[in-house]
Amino acid sequence: MTTKTNIAIMCGGSTYEHEVSIISGIQIAQNIDRTKYEPFFVYFDKNNDIFLIEGLKTPREFKQNKRVPVDLVKRNGRLVIRPHKLFKKALAVDICFMAFHGGAGESGPIQGMLELFNVPYTGATLEGAVITMNKSLTKEVLINNDVPVLPWVTVFGNEFQADKTGTVDLILEKLELPIICKPVHLGSSIGIKIVHTKIELEQQLSIATRTDSEVLLEPAIDEFTEYNISVRSSANGLAFSPIEEPVREGKVLSFDDKYANGGKKGGGKGSGGGMELLDRTVPAKISNELAAEIREQAKRSYRACRLSGMLRIDFMYSDGKLYCTEINPIPGSLAFYLWEAGGEPFQEQITQGIEDALQRHADKIHVVPYETDIVDKFIG
Repeated sequence: MTTKTNIAIMCGGSTYEHEVSIISGIQIAQNIDRTKYEPFFVYFDKNNDIFLIEGLKTPREFKQNKRVPVDLVKRNGRLVIRPHKLFKKALAVDICFMAFHGGAGESGPIQGMLELFNVPYTGATLEGAVITMNKSLTKEVLINNDVPVLPWVTVFGNEFQADKTGTVDLILEKLELPIICKPVHLGSSIGIKIVHTKIELEQQLSIATRTDSEVLLEPAIDEFTEYNISVRSSANGLAFSPIEEPVREGKVLSFDDKYANGGKKGGGKGSGGGMELLDRTVPAKISNELAAEIREQAKRSYRACRLSGMLRIDFMYSDGKLYCTEINPIPGSLAFYLWEAGGEPFQEQITQGIEDALQRHADKIHVVPYETDIVDKFIG
């Protein structure tokens, strides 16, 4: 009898993308190979309280099935899901499958906890998550590694509140209107707005700095095409999905474009919505030369930002120039639809992600304790 690998599918959390994360988690639970893996559905609510949803296999069961409050603890060198109730069995975890979008689950804190527990996990490394969930920091890393990005200005909320007029004037010295404002730490186009006047700029900064501690400002380009590609690590190096061209209603691909409007279409992997339902052309109808440039810039971005696992990188093409605009360390619906467009079923993608994470963990340099008598001497 073959022993199955215990997988904790983690999703939810205190994030604007809470519901999107739930959909991704359910999609994984629906499609994971249960002949190889024993999945546990670990749900973080909007207060980051943690629950085990027992026996979840379908979307409907997310609301119907019993929710058991649990703690995540380390016991005998393993991560254990420990129920609050007496006589409930604790569950040992072999690996965590990360389905968070935004919040502590995509930006590094939960990755840090799992590093502390010495547990394998899918997706970006701790370093990669921290870098790529900060749009300004991502640009700083990319431009130092010869990846083209649009010019930008970063505004910190406390500095703006201290001198609103001076901050706006400084921005306009560096960027011309119209300007696009983006909260630095939020994903899925949340809080993004194009401003056309100085008054609009100050008003939007007042709103954005109440949403995030840091705001990124870029020139709002009129004519451009957006291209996205998914990249993942494997034993054979980096692999690339087909390139997509998303369809947007306006200059900005909004949260509603990505999720709310798509969710109304129904269908998908039994999820009733998600990024896979966004209108798109896959593969994008582009030249071989542009496709090769996108893959090359994606490879540079991946390595520069210390990334691992599977992610999605977004580009803007304007006036013959390609710019990297954003890196999504855990993309909506895990970008499975891009790999499926290349002929790889979702279940195989999930298996590949798990195997890759386990191998990366096995290859890690583990700290060997350095024994000294310093404490004994100090105590005397």
